[in-house]
Amino acid sequence: MDEDSAQGYTTQELANYLGMSSQGLHWYEEKGLVNPLRRNGRRIYSVDDLCLLSRARFYRQAGFPLDEAKELLSLDVVEAGRQLDEKVDKMRQALEVERARVDIFASRAELARNFKSRVGKFERSTLDPFYYPWALSFDASRESPLKQYVARSWAQDIPFAQYLSVMIGSGEGGVDRSYAGFALPVRYTPFVSDEVRADIAQARMPVYSIGPAWYGLVEASSFDSEGLFFRLAAQLGLRGETIALLRRPVSCRLAKGRVSVFWEAWLAEGDIGL
Repeated sequence: MDEDSAQGYTTQELANYLGMSSQGLHWYEEKGLVNPLRRNGRRIYSVDDLCLLSRARFYRQAGFPLDEAKELLSLDVVEAGRQLDEKVDKMRQALEVERARVDIFASRAELARNFKSRVGKFERSTLDPFYYPWALSFDASRESPLKQYVARSWAQDIPFAQYLSVMIGSGEGGVDRSYAGFALPVRYTPFVSDEVRADIAQARMPVYSIGPAWYGLVEASSFDSEGLFFRLAAQLGLRGETIALLRRPVSCRLAKGRVSVFWEAWLAEGDIGL
């Protein structure tokens, strides 16, 4: 049927034209977007109805709820354009977040895929600067106003925040303190929730960084943490008064009631600020 025909569109004709079901058209009618004429008991939709329905579906595809889509349809064209600009900005931000998530998952997949060929091999590397709220919570001996700060878990912001285990001690005396919790690399701060950013601001949270350190992949049970600390320190010839072992899981495996954890590990000599 010609769009300019005064006869209008039947329900089936318009549904076919818009690529939707008859029930979908009736739903928009129930929501008050269109009010087709009745002719011999049949709904007849106008070209105006076609325009309203096609734009409403366009706005809904852009992420506007129906109520907001209806509001947009009542606005001047320039103001509607401004509103759509704001939505596009939010969509771009969401796309940046999703790209960052994909990059993290891809890097973890690459580590897991090549783990066995790289396990036990260490090289000099660094760890991205990070926030680590559990370091503030666990160490009550620090003479700092930060010691009163107890962070909630950042697990809801996985994968940007990732579990990090830290042990600090010496090659001779062993481990004298340890921490465990979710750390957030500073470069991922724009992608996390407002609550996590508020945690960082309210606590005046310090940034921790690890300079050149020994980096490698290891497999070890969580119950063998101190043994791993000694073995790696000996393997790498580290005998300093202060040694830090930082571990971040790549994957875990449960077999025959035993859990094996596959870790990224960094060993650094000297004070790392924790």
